[in-house]
Amino acid sequence: MDQPPSNFTWWQMVVFPILAMIGGALGHVLRTLDAGKHVSLWRTLLESLAAGFVGCLVMLLCQALGATPQIAGVIVGVCGWLGAAMSIRMLEKWVRRWLGLSGDKSDEPTT
Repeated sequence: MDQPPSNFTWWQMVVFPILAMIGGALGHVLRTLDAGKHVSLWRTLLESLAAGFVGCLVMLLCQALGATPQIAGVIVGVCGWLGAAMSIRMLEKWVRRWLGLSGDKSDEPTT
């Protein structure tokens, strides 16, 4: 299978996950403050790192689907803001459909 041509520069491939990390940290802090809870530095760092990981996955997916770097940057940033947990659930649904797996996790029997 041929790889799609890369339309991302090396700096975009570095900056986009950092953008997701910043979005993940800001989103987490604001959601925590809105809930009236105390913001933990360690939890914020963990949320930021997780958002950066998901940002890498989203960036690669955008590249494979032929999205422009500008659109990919927006999608990566928004996924970072949404947080890793929500973004990975969206990616999981997409991957399941792409792999031809039926249903989502709620359709699986529980043990």
